Amino acid sequence: MSKLFKNNKYYIITLIIIIILSIIHPLLKQYYSKTKTLVAVFGSVSRNIDNDTILKQELSFLASHLNNKYDYVIPNTNTGVIGYLLHNLQSNNVAKNIQTTYVTSFSPENINNNYKINYFDTIMDFEDDMLKRSDVFVFLPGGIGTLYELSYTLFVLLERIRDIHIILFNQQGEYDFIIDKIETLHNDGYLRPQVYELYKQNCIIVTTTKQIITFLNTTYATL
Repeated sequence: MSKLFKNNKYYIITLIIIIILSIIHPLLKQYYSKTKTLVAVFGSVSRNIDNDTILKQELSFLASHLNNKYDYVIPNTNTGVIGYLLHNLQSNNVAKNIQTTYVTSFSPENINNNYKINYFDTIMDFEDDMLKRSDVFVFLPGGIGTLYELSYTLFVLLERIRDIHIILFNQQGEYDFIIDKIETLHNDGYLRPQVYELYKQNCIIVTTTKQIITFLNTTYATL
């Protein structure tokens, strides 16, 4: 055996190196190609905010302070809270600076060519994709669809391998009722203790979009 190794040591060593590299390379590639923190943004696509000056100012601030430090996934729409946010991203030329931003859409008729569009057959596929890949979930004011998304996000907290953060933009008490409801469900025994604990740890309640930006830049500054 030793004679065989001696006579073929260079071939054997080369073969060992090739085998090791074939194992290590995919791992290194996966590590170094890891995407940036992915921020999912939820909110109303139907609410008329034309007369809501405060909310419009907050959304304008948020749009002007998003940057290419993170990746974003946002429903593709021209209306409501989300539509106003996307409009300001484009108006502020922020979209041009966020090269990796993309908008996920299950509504092909709402096309914005400034973003990478991922199409899904159903809203369920869309929600599942966002929940699987995102690290941070920002909930702007919304209706029944946004409440569903928030409830679903809370429900699957225990299923996540890594920690996620949920940011509730509770402008003018928008989410007071759901915050109170969660406490009631917990107190009445209708919310699993593990879910409630994760909710308390991972859910950040803010009243300004400046706090959203501050949280992102502070929590994920070194990632």
